[in-house]
Amino acid sequence: MATKSRICEVCHKYCFRRKIYEMPLPVFIESRNKKIALCLACRQKYYKHNPEADTNEKNRRQRQCYGGKLGVQMYNNHLAIRRARKMEKIRDQRRAILRQAFGAHGITEVDESDPGVRHFILYGYNPDLTQDEAISEIVQDIPFNTRCRALMRRLSKHDIGIFTYIGLYSQYLHSGVGKLDDIVNMVLEINWLLKNTTYTRYDSQSTVSRPGLRRYTLRGNSSNDPILKALREFIYRRVVNGQWNDIISKPDTISQLPPKSLWQRIQRLNPEIWQEVAKDLFFPAGIEQCQDKLLLLDMTDWGSFTNDILIQVLDKGAILFGKRSLSHPIAFSLAMIDAIGKESFGVFVESNRKIFMEKITSFFIKPPSR
Repeated sequence: MATKSRICEVCHKYCFRRKIYEMPLPVFIESRNKKIALCLACRQKYYKHNPEADTNEKNRRQRQCYGGKLGVQMYNNHLAIRRARKMEKIRDQRRAILRQAFGAHGITEVDESDPGVRHFILYGYNPDLTQDEAISEIVQDIPFNTRCRALMRRLSKHDIGIFTYIGLYSQYLHSGVGKLDDIVNMVLEINWLLKNTTYTRYDSQSTVSRPGLRRYTLRGNSSNDPILKALREFIYRRVVNGQWNDIISKPDTISQLPPKSLWQRIQRLNPEIWQEVAKDLFFPAGIEQCQDKLLLLDMTDWGSFTNDILIQVLDKGAILFGKRSLSHPIAFSLAMIDAIGKESFGVFVESNRKIFMEKITSFFIKPPSR
């Protein structure tokens, strides 16, 4: 609004207020026989002495409050603008909610021409449903081809065809069950497990031939979890065979790098399996390799068997097993420190000292059968 239109022609005050009905509005003054711009206060004074004819008491009070018919009209326009802005803000929030929900299914654009989408944006959702239930119904109405293209784009980045594991996500493609990120993670896990582990030994029915998401109900730390079993065997086999490099940070090949969704589980299993292999396989094998050196020590004085000697026995046994497939350039003890941490390794040696000494004692008291 121009500066001139903000100045009342009677009191000559400048109107700073932003409400339309409070601005100077043109009022026809009979004594001057022309229209003059009056602010709200001047209009109220004028119409108090020159009331407009109206038998409706409510309309008369509104005109007196807002300064005539034009003031009431501007006030109503002001309310309409406020309501429209408030409603548009609410609709923008609903659009953002839908974009987030659709984004979880790989759909970057919300088609507002769709009846379900348009109704949700304009009017919200059925009060008998929760917001998540209402959005779930809308997502399930997304066309099959749209979900298929979104999934195909994500899988193609990993060189996986849309039909390779179709049984795992047929429900998602046809009915919208599940989220795209979860589906992709599941496919990447299955793809990696089948190529690098013996996963089918533990859960042969839930790979390609079995549709749906049943396999995800087994995730966790349960002993029945096929993924957990396959990962345990995978890590165990690597440690025994001398493949001591970190499979996450230093994989032998790109295809051996596990998907990120499995990293936490692998890191949680690492300490337990490394210690199990060291205690049950490598140390007993190292006793035989180091028996000449161990015979020089006093078997009745366990204090003479220092941690350094126990670690040397452990490294010797690891070399014996490692030679069966792949020798490693560094000592097993150093590789184990990298895998589980220096502090955890020290705790492992100290906490198992009694077990190690019993294994040494029993070896020499009762020699192994030839």
